[in-house]
Amino acid sequence: MNRPVGVQLRRAIVAAALVIALAVAGCGGNGGSGGSEGATEAPAKAGGTLRVALESEPSTLNPFQVIEQVTAYVIPQVMETLYTIGPDGKPQPNLATKATTSKDGLTWTLQLREGVKFSDGSPMTAADVAFSLNELRTGPYFAGLFEPIEKVSAASPTTVTIKTSKPMPALLGDLGLFVAGVVPDNYGGVSEKEFAQEPVGTGAFALSSWKHGQAITLVPNKQYWRKGQPLLDQIVYTFTTDENARLAQLRGGETDFSRATPLTVKSGLSNAPDVRVEENPSVFVDYLLLNQNDPAFKDPRVREAVNLAIDREGMITAGTDGKGTLGASFLPPSVTYADDSLQPPAQDVAGAKKLLGEAVKDGVDPSFTIKFYSFDSFSKIATQIAQQDLEEAGFDVKLQALDEAALNSQIEAGEYEAVLGLYLPWIADPSELTSFYLAFYGTNSGADVEAQTALAAKANTELDPAKREQLFIQLQQMVADEESMLILNYQPIVTAVSDELSGFYLNPFGFVAFNEAGFAG
Repeated sequence: MNRPVGVQLRRAIVAAALVIALAVAGCGGNGGSGGSEGATEAPAKAGGTLRVALESEPSTLNPFQVIEQVTAYVIPQVMETLYTIGPDGKPQPNLATKATTSKDGLTWTLQLREGVKFSDGSPMTAADVAFSLNELRTGPYFAGLFEPIEKVSAASPTTVTIKTSKPMPALLGDLGLFVAGVVPDNYGGVSEKEFAQEPVGTGAFALSSWKHGQAITLVPNKQYWRKGQPLLDQIVYTFTTDENARLAQLRGGETDFSRATPLTVKSGLSNAPDVRVEENPSVFVDYLLLNQNDPAFKDPRVREAVNLAIDREGMITAGTDGKGTLGASFLPPSVTYADDSLQPPAQDVAGAKKLLGEAVKDGVDPSFTIKFYSFDSFSKIATQIAQQDLEEAGFDVKLQALDEAALNSQIEAGEYEAVLGLYLPWIADPSELTSFYLAFYGTNSGADVEAQTALAAKANTELDPAKREQLFIQLQQMVADEESMLILNYQPIVTAVSDELSGFYLNPFGFVAFNEAGFAG
């Protein structure tokens, strides 16, 4: 189909992205050797302040209430987990040193690392771990993931027993989620609300101050159990929603670490002096969520019309510099059992127009608003493309940008018609992302979560890997067929870092540990 207006729009968007990339590449800097992707890190030395630019401010530092991605850069520095996720995506011992299971797979016994203290000087015991896991499994977002757990108890000061009603083959990986951080029993005697603002943990750093709207400052935890760590004197997190401003700060030496770097500016940064680019492939999932509680999207013809109208290829070209990957599963390729055979329909505006016309004759109102995250470069570009495509198919579409906390709150409350957003998995096992999808996106979009939850429960407790895979593939097909969450593409996480910074650990899902980080020179 000849679509000159669409071609002009896409060319304009790509051109704007290129201008931004060139501007970022040319700003600031002190010359130097020209840090680039894959540059060799110099050894880290003790001392210094690490300045991290986040795209939004966390709403809480209580790990059990987390839904915002930015918290993954703060909470793990303060609160550690029983297991961590290694470079191979598998769980590794951390605060727990050993785990054994009963023959029937229904009882887990965890041995805790001895001599670990919270930053306030109190010892970490099995009572703290039991309290933390009980808070997590009854929380708003991960209750489904930990539903088989019947009881968590302290068998001794250094031994935790977990009893389950069904096998949990992915339990150790689930315990590596940063939201499974260990906190003091009963929040150390303060309220849950107070703890969320002034948390205490066993991590390498402790909270020094949180000036809302300005910065979060962490200082070394003097009680940290890893001797000689951390190296840094402090970490200061600032919040800048504009991605180009974050990158300009990095290039100008105002910050050292910038999260959520747009792919459209990566090529410019790769040749910029004093900047290194870190990339985790195929992690972010970009989606368009349609709320079936809205009268229009309750009609499956309307959801199918939206699915047919949108130009995913155009979004990938303009929004990811062509580096995104097409797919239709809500599980990205980085997750075990992701079904890469699922593919979205080819764009068919005529077919979309026909379906929508039939629905309109039956009284459907074709007007709606797409809400999106103000900090995300891809979302800004993709919503413009979606608006044009959908209006050509007969929809009347408005766009509204919101910050992360505000939009997440509206999704949770079901106060939206459509959302163009993104999420990412926190571990390789599909149990985590499946449970979060059901609790957050599925429940709040009017999807058939009853059938999906029943299938997920079978998948999460199946011990046979082949049977488990088939159950997750069936679930992915079910979600795709419903056409409530439309997958747009998968794209890498790109992090821009000062070439002087080294020693930090970026796991396969983009989450970072700064306990060994420091500056060279």
